[in-house]
Amino acid sequence: MLPLTYVFEFDHGDDEMRRYILREFADSGAKHLVLGSYFFRAIIGSPAAAKNFEKEMESVGLSFVDSHAFYGPAGDLYLPAGTDRRKMIALHRLCLEIAADFGVRTMAVHVGDRHEIVEGIPADELHANILQSLEELLPYAEQRGIVLCLENTYNICNTPERLLDAVEHFHSPYLGLCYDSGHANLMDPRFRDQNTASVDYYWYSHDRVQWEDRTLEKMLPYVVCCHLHDNNGLKDQHRLPGDGNIDWRHTMSLLRQAPLLQSFQCESIPIREGIPIRKLCSVFSKLIQGQE
Repeated sequence: MLPLTYVFEFDHGDDEMRRYILREFADSGAKHLVLGSYFFRAIIGSPAAAKNFEKEMESVGLSFVDSHAFYGPAGDLYLPAGTDRRKMIALHRLCLEIAADFGVRTMAVHVGDRHEIVEGIPADELHANILQSLEELLPYAEQRGIVLCLENTYNICNTPERLLDAVEHFHSPYLGLCYDSGHANLMDPRFRDQNTASVDYYWYSHDRVQWEDRTLEKMLPYVVCCHLHDNNGLKDQHRLPGDGNIDWRHTMSLLRQAPLLQSFQCESIPIREGIPIRKLCSVFSKLIQGQE
């Protein structure tokens, strides 16, 4: 069975709380956590933190097998040329170094989220920026044995077609896709009439939203990792599977056929959504075992 990994908002607590949460995950049956921005930020600020995290994880039988890069203004691949872009590339390279030290083999990446930082730039130009960023980052990823996984969201540059174009442009075993179930649900045309204003915000000056009800089917041949969480189709809620309207039987049936898939990642957010860790682990364990 492929590994199941979990995210958690460790930023809300101190060191003692982090160690407590790690024990809670282990006691609830978890084996792996996601190496995300909390850990990257702490290690960049104090490199000695890496060894501390490793010891804490090992002491309760946990490990990292996948990761999630910084996103937003600090991490968007579609940033135009300039100081912020240079910093973004340098930051991703540093995160690849850290991830490799932990033996992580995949890193989910958002190509673009915050439209206000690229206001007025045509979508084709943004896509060219993404390709240029990947041109610079892929050699680093390959040298460190990490697959960069481009994630679908609800931004004009994150459609299946755009992501597939990027992957097929490079034909590299170190570039794949990350399927996000909640993001895909927001783009489903079932919610077009209710969700237009919310999604339009992320499409800013472009003519029309490209609603899509076959996101996973299109991405499936290149899906290397996946973010699993539920919502009501109107807001990016990150709820437990079953607490929204995603068809999990259909979703899991397809994911089990993904030829390149390396891990399942729980991206339901415990503190924000008020989910007990034991319940989180129980629901996802059943989902992965085919009891959806």
